[in-house]
Amino acid sequence: SPGSEASKEIDIIAPPGAMTVETVTDSPHLRPARLRVVIGGRIRRIEPVAFDAIPQALVNEPWHEIRDAGAVLAAFRFAIAGTNLALEGRVTDRTLRPSDVPWKGSEVEVLGALPGPSTIGQVFLVPAAQDQPDKAFRQEGAQTAPFADIRLKTTRTPDGYTLAALIPLSSLALAPDAREILLEIAVNSAASGTPVFKYRTLFGSTSAYNNTSRYAHLAAE
Repeated sequence: SPGSEASKEIDIIAPPGAMTVETVTDSPHLRPARLRVVIGGRIRRIEPVAFDAIPQALVNEPWHEIRDAGAVLAAFRFAIAGTNLALEGRVTDRTLRPSDVPWKGSEVEVLGALPGPSTIGQVFLVPAAQDQPDKAFRQEGAQTAPFADIRLKTTRTPDGYTLAALIPLSSLALAPDAREILLEIAVNSAASGTPVFKYRTLFGSTSAYNNTSRYAHLAAE
């Protein structure tokens, strides 16, 4: 109520790296009016890497986890490798059912943008399953099209799959020489083994395809 103060404890779960919490007061009667959480950190630049050497090239990079009720549903590590994003991932998906429409089945999405008003680049990584090879797609305007420029390999595990990918930075609307980038990774999976898929994001975005406000803000070093 006006003239009074209230407090609430919150838990903020974020990947390793710097994190900034900003409080913004729009009214002298509300302290604060909004809480804005900016997840920041660093993404390392490494030498261009051969596709088969991705795990070795990323061995010193931290794993970033997607969790639900304490369980790790997916984990990713990444670096800028020349003109590509090198990505390694582990996903829990006991159903593993890809779809011709990528986001309706098992998949990983990688989204990027530059700070400030800019275009969002979005790609879809679909695991191999049901006698179908792994596939990569790129969002191009209103169309989702196969994208052969992504190198992708997925391997089935007892509870899901692993992946390695080399993703052209240009497909994520990123520039190789950018000093700062915005990044989000999403997973659509059925971790419990039921036919029901759930969509979760690494850094907390709720509309990642058109809103970068909750992307991780990473300094490229």
